[in-house]
Amino acid sequence: MRIANLTIIAVIFLAFQSEAKSIKIAEEAYKLVNLSIVKTHIRPRYVNFAIAGSNFHNHITKLCTDGSSGQLELSRTAFKTIVGAWMGIGHIQDGPVKLYMRQVRVQFWPDKRGRTGKQLRAFLEAADASVLGPKKFPRISIALQGFGVAERLLFMPRHSNHIIESPKGLRCKLLRAVANSLAQIGAQIVQEWGSGEGSFATEMRDAGQSLSRFNSHREVTVMLVNGLFTSLKFITDFKLDRILGKTIAKARPKRAESWLCGRSRQNIIDNLTALQALYKGENGGQGLEVLIPRDNERLGKLLTIAFDKTLRTARRHGMPLVRGVSDRTSRETLLILARQTRALKALVARELAPVLGTPLGFNALDGD
Repeated sequence: MRIANLTIIAVIFLAFQSEAKSIKIAEEAYKLVNLSIVKTHIRPRYVNFAIAGSNFHNHITKLCTDGSSGQLELSRTAFKTIVGAWMGIGHIQDGPVKLYMRQVRVQFWPDKRGRTGKQLRAFLEAADASVLGPKKFPRISIALQGFGVAERLLFMPRHSNHIIESPKGLRCKLLRAVANSLAQIGAQIVQEWGSGEGSFATEMRDAGQSLSRFNSHREVTVMLVNGLFTSLKFITDFKLDRILGKTIAKARPKRAESWLCGRSRQNIIDNLTALQALYKGENGGQGLEVLIPRDNERLGKLLTIAFDKTLRTARRHGMPLVRGVSDRTSRETLLILARQTRALKALVARELAPVLGTPLGFNALDGD
């Protein structure tokens, strides 16, 4: 009965698409919400990522000095923390994070062709630590620069055991370079989201003026709504459907994000929590919900219910994702979660975007 009820709810989400109307919203309204989101949502979450990056770098420095098993566990915890921080802000896909390929340098995933493993083997065979210098490292393969390689080094015994035995060896040198890069990227993004002249936040504030890349404040909101939709699509297509497969026999658990460190399910929860905060607002600030006209109040309530139910389902699935996709009971919950996330994505695309006057543009996930 519960499954049937949740399926009906997903259908109801889509049923409202015929009632969506494009509404004229004042530029000042867009501006106020955009600036509030920057102040109370985007900046704090990037600060959180930068702090986590600094902490991770400090722990890796200690690990690669004494090589103790205790420090390895602390480093693993710090890694999970920085991954969680990134999951909480990855939906902001424009601005400083796009510069210098920062986004993929932090996380190159999905790694469809196993490039991270191949590049790591090639690096260890070549034993050329000179590529880890501050000038060369940002230019080497992105598969060796972020979460993917750090996760392998920390959570695969054949690498982590070697780090403990040889803390000043090649693996640790690579791990330190990755941690340093992540810390630098976090600090740089925070600085570039500041309030000074030339910052991305200032360009958003001055939308419509000659020095801003944005022609209007509505255009800024379009960027935010696109990030919301694209993130929901990414969760559905890659974090759920891709690993579930069509049947239990075709499940692919090792395609899951962060499966080595056991964070796959929590990543999805963190993603959905962040997207809900973008929509509802947080830290006393406004979210996209504020822009929904009063005569579309039903849509606002529907989206609130949709986020709540989807997150409740994600949290209810207690088994690690890599086991859950092949367990009949847990898999059923994951299938429900996939349907709910898909319905939420459709609700954003077919209802919220038209009502806010923010048409969804082409994104890199289209057609996958």
